[in-house]
Amino acid sequence: MDIRRRWDLSLKEKRQKILEWAEKNGIKEPVAEYLEKRKAEGKQQRKQFDELLENLPTVGKKYISIWDDRNKTKAQKAAEMDKLRSEYKKEFKVVSYALRILDPRFRFRFQRFRRNEKRNKHSQLLKGKKNAA
Repeated sequence: MDIRRRWDLSLKEKRQKILEWAEKNGIKEPVAEYLEKRKAEGKQQRKQFDELLENLPTVGKKYISIWDDRNKTKAQKAAEMDKLRSEYKKEFKVVSYALRILDPRFRFRFQRFRRNEKRNKHSQLLKGKKNAA
């Protein structure tokens, strides 16, 4: 049975069972090293996630202020956006994606697509009935 996939065990219990299994099979040291490596990677990922969350408000405000500035040309705005993108790569992607999701034009396109899809199914059903008659 695969210990990692068991839902009835806590992470601590899984780790203990894996180490017991490794000891039985004579591979405790490499397995322990692997588990420590995974633990360190998890801590590093959590740290990066926390940093990303800390920077999001700053990047979001800069992003909005660039596009809301009516005294700049599109070329100037694009240059500033490129600078912001290069300075905060991950945060920029998150902010851009969030604004795209919240854009009413984007939602409208999706809803219109779904309506057309339903209409097409209905018209196909009607055509099928006419052909059968």
